[in-house]
Amino acid sequence: MLISGSLSVHLKTERSRVTSCPNCQANGTLVNTISSKHFHIYWIPIFAYSKPGSTKCESCGHVMKGYDMPEDVRDAYEDFREGTKPKFWQFTGTMIIAAIFLYLFAGHVSIEAQEIAYIKDPMKGDVYYFEAGNGDYSSMIVRARMSDSLFVSKNKFESSYSSGVEEIDYEENYLEERMGFDIATILHRYNKGKIFKVYRYE
Repeated sequence: MLISGSLSVHLKTERSRVTSCPNCQANGTLVNTISSKHFHIYWIPIFAYSKPGSTKCESCGHVMKGYDMPEDVRDAYEDFREGTKPKFWQFTGTMIIAAIFLYLFAGHVSIEAQEIAYIKDPMKGDVYYFEAGNGDYSSMIVRARMSDSLFVSKNKFESSYSSGVEEIDYEENYLEERMGFDIATILHRYNKGKIFKVYRYE
């Protein structure tokens, strides 16, 4: 069960620069108060989205909000409101999510760089997972390298899903027949997404 909702946190209370209450005319009794609302999931604050507040007279208890305020009281309140920021911790969830995405992105970039390095300098036993062209997926294994060319054996099986290629990636499933490619062609196919994984079993 997902527990979510919103919570309000008091930010600041400060005496208004307006000297008299428009309701009772008492002097120096107007106080501005501002809070910050944030959305939470399992009580972890995700982001702040609202800053509700009011101006109250400490003498007569009269509370003013928004356009119920006289112009001078509202101007003083809005200046106070604009200068008051939400608590930093109210964005904890957003920061956690951003950190996770950055971690995953950095990991993807690192893996991609490693795979490109394997393609540019292939070794016997390297395995490429690729789109078979008919909506299925398969693999091929490097059998030999000669200068800027390599020779591979294709897997005799295919999978309907890219994630299923691992289930057919066994030495006994590769054909004896060999096919030749230049390294530039393999790299081009990788950059186009036709080859989507490169493994080097060390």
